[in-house]
Amino acid sequence: MNVKAWIDEIDQSLRSASNPELAEGMAAYMKGHFGYLGIKKPIRAERTQKQIRSFEGSMEELFDVVFLLWEREEREFQYVAMDLLERYKRLLKPEHLPHLKSLIVSKSWWDTVDKLSTNIIGFIILKNPELKSEVFLWGDEKNMWLQRCSILFQLSFKGKTDKELLTAAIERHRGSKEFFLQKAIGWSLRQYARTDARWVLKFVEEIPLAPLSKREALKHFK
Repeated sequence: MNVKAWIDEIDQSLRSASNPELAEGMAAYMKGHFGYLGIKKPIRAERTQKQIRSFEGSMEELFDVVFLLWEREEREFQYVAMDLLERYKRLLKPEHLPHLKSLIVSKSWWDTVDKLSTNIIGFIILKNPELKSEVFLWGDEKNMWLQRCSILFQLSFKGKTDKELLTAAIERHRGSKEFFLQKAIGWSLRQYARTDARWVLKFVEEIPLAPLSKREALKHFK
């Protein structure tokens, strides 16, 4: 497979749909952390879906593409990289976890970190539960986005949620003043409440949480 040609085709397709006016607003929404071409998700999907679906490279080549897209200045290219990973996530194996970890800590913001944590890394762990402890330990690292991932990776696990691990992840960071960690704690509890509302209510009653975490956890309770 010609990795450069694949990326060049994506590049040409997206740049021809760029909208500077939208790009300015999208960059402002992301606090100026990233530049944008100004392409909304439906148009991005329309212009890249066929190429993503017909990807014929190896997993090594897939990650070559992902990392090269990740290096691009405009944020839409990181979104395409995640669309590609999402499409072929059933082919991901435990040995790919370090690659995903490197994406978590590069060009980090909630838009990439949350999708990688819940849709991609969480999916691998559901298939390979022995990896839970490894991702949980990311929460001991200094990088805040790895800490957030260690709280959120079980978000879609429903009845397969490891409550002891979720409790430990929350306990480790519940005293943090970091907005993104407080928010993640509340989000994880709110989501699990769809599976076991009583457990979440009891947890919130017994464990002191930051006001933001508690408010997020109880958002859907009357």
